[in-house]
Amino acid sequence: MVIETKSVEKPYAREAINVTYNTKKLIANPKRKVPDMFLIWPVYLAFSGAVMAWLISFLLRRRDLLSAVLVGGLAIIIFFAVFFYTNCLKARNKLLSRKAHITVAFTAEGVEYDDHEQRKLMAYWSAVQAVKVCKHGVYLIPKDIGVPLMGFPIEHLGRIKDFMENNRPDVEFVN
Repeated sequence: MVIETKSVEKPYAREAINVTYNTKKLIANPKRKVPDMFLIWPVYLAFSGAVMAWLISFLLRRRDLLSAVLVGGLAIIIFFAVFFYTNCLKARNKLLSRKAHITVAFTAEGVEYDDHEQRKLMAYWSAVQAVKVCKHGVYLIPKDIGVPLMGFPIEHLGRIKDFMENNRPDVEFVN
């Protein structure tokens, strides 16, 4: 079975980045719910900013070492949070900007990914532990971190289920 994708929709790209950033957790537990990183980090940054403002006002009133250390520590945490969030945005925008024609072939040996430009990947069935079905995509969850995590838009779910039922009934579908 061959799946061809010519473009990526924004909801799928957002979900794919969330799944990618949670790969280690999904390998440990494929049934785990995938958190939306694009919602978590802005809330975290707003809360951290409010705490930072409170600590700075506290520092200006008391002028002690503990307050200065707390402000500095929180500033470092906020810096890394902003860095992580901007990386999420860059990854999503990179995924959306790709205009490549992507072909994915499901075979008896595994799944072969070809973007016709730079990458050709292969994930063997022996290295795939589950197929995770999310709201906007279907993802092959590997057994370990060295195997590529592959995702497909949700419109291919029916074809993937048919292939898996006929050829790989041992691979579990999870939500």
